[in-house]
Order: sequence, then structure tokens, then C-alpha cells
Amino acid sequence: MPFRSKRQQRYMFAAEARGELKPGTAREWAAETDFSRLPEKVRKRVKKRIEKASAVGAGAKITAARLLRALRQRKQGSAEGAPGRS
Repeated sequence: MPFRSKRQQRYMFAAEARGELKPGTAREWAAETDFSRLPEKVRKRVKKRIEKASAVGAGAKITAARLLRALRQRKQGSAEGAPGRS
């Protein structure tokens, strides 16, 4: 399985050095990774929600910025300003 980010790569090698992973695991993943396209960090949950919102099509009047703002507000415990809750 290839690494998804540079952050994951650093974690895997450090975890292997600490003995938390089976020896050789990080090297196997590194052999399958294309390092020329490896991002520093991947934000999995937000990325999936943005893709889902953009997949709805032209009928969806939600932008990535608005979606991120709504997610931050929900995380803080406030539902005000969330899409669809006017």
C-alpha cells in the first residue's frame, strides 16, 4: 500500500523504529509510493465532503469555502450558518 502523505511516511518510519510496527513495513510501502506527487498532508473527511457536494452538480449552491465554514462551526458546537439550516 503506498503512502498517502509525507506526514504518514514520517509516522510509519518513526513507529517502525519504536517497534510499534513489524520491521520492513515502512520500506514496503515506500517501494510502492510515487514520491513526486506526495502531498504534505491529506485532510480525508473534508475532502470527501467537498467531493460529495461537487458531485451533486449545478443544482448544489454550496462552495468549498462555505462547506469548510459550516464544518468548523459544527465542530465548535454551533449549528448557525450550516448549509440547509436557515
